[in-house]
Amino acid sequence: MDGCNLNSVIMRNLKASELRIGNYCRFIYGESSKYCQIDGSDILALSDNPTLKMPTTLSIQPIRLIEQWLLDFGFYKEEQHECYLRYSNKTEDFKLEKQGDCWAYYLWGGEDAPHLTQFLGHHKYVHQLQNLYFALIGEELEKKNI
Repeated sequence: MDGCNLNSVIMRNLKASELRIGNYCRFIYGESSKYCQIDGSDILALSDNPTLKMPTTLSIQPIRLIEQWLLDFGFYKEEQHECYLRYSNKTEDFKLEKQGDCWAYYLWGGEDAPHLTQFLGHHKYVHQLQNLYFALIGEELEKKNI
């Protein structure tokens, strides 16, 4: 999928160092916005190099991680309790739990070693999930439709 190719951008909320090629973000231009994947030229436009930036009314925002994104990434609801919702995907070792307004990530020891569960941190945004998942599992999370 092609990125949205930002030739220049005023950065709000995100830095180039937070993003990888393929991350989903919300591109806002005036009153309209759409979800796009970051490409290489977007990363350059978001860099700290002032010669690569030209002010425009375009901005980029992180996307709040909600259940629909998880489902579109191939996760499924595994458990639901009074205090949390747990999601898993095909690896069965990478789990997410909804805790308040954040998502907690865990590496799971599996049925043979559930006590080996490792808490990995809390995040709120789609690009954070994509980056962590790739770092741990070595695979990209791809959304079917945006």
